[in-house]
Amino acid sequence: MNCPKCNASNVDSAKFCSSCGAPLTADAAVPKNNGFAIASVVLGALGILLSWFVLAIPSILAVIFGHIARSQIKASAGRQAGAGMALGGLIMGYVIVALVPIVIIAAIAIPQYADYVTRARIYESVPISAPVRQAVEEAHARGTRLGVLPANPADLGLKSPESYSSVYVKSVSHNAQGQVTIVMQQHNDLGRFASGTVVLTPVVQGNRIRWQVSPDGSIPARYLPSNYR
Repeated sequence: MNCPKCNASNVDSAKFCSSCGAPLTADAAVPKNNGFAIASVVLGALGILLSWFVLAIPSILAVIFGHIARSQIKASAGRQAGAGMALGGLIMGYVIVALVPIVIIAAIAIPQYADYVTRARIYESVPISAPVRQAVEEAHARGTRLGVLPANPADLGLKSPESYSSVYVKSVSHNAQGQVTIVMQQHNDLGRFASGTVVLTPVVQGNRIRWQVSPDGSIPARYLPSNYR
């Protein structure tokens, strides 16, 4: 049997030309889909659906099988089909393989950035308490012992607690022990710590007062200003 394409001689039972690979019979003329091509497109689709649960393993296999399928289809000289499926599997596989690292990095970076913003806003709350802290220090310097400070802000020359406010601070107040309490505002940047409090406790060292943060549980210590601890 001679090949209609290249005229090479073939045995009568041959379905494909031994020289050029062209089909010699009607049933051989219909190429069969390459198995790796089918596997590639199926795994590519599964990778899109399941990548977040199985770490893109189906997508990686889709890429591998897609390349194998395209290589085999090219070498089959028309006897195998499925190049489109292999290409589809490759595209879906590569998309997920590229996206998964980005998603993992984002999952780590976004909470870290949110923590940084929250910590920065809480740090910014401390300077607004300076007038109240100064009033406590001056009262102590005049001989008023901590523990018996007047609770009325006016007696220390202060305005009302709500007068000491900002975008992130609702009020600043003191008590008889000299503790200064900063109440945070309801603000998105403060996240779950909105309305939390920062408590500054005076510690007497000789004739001076050093301020330290006293966590009260409303805001974890890691978000509190380190330079006041």
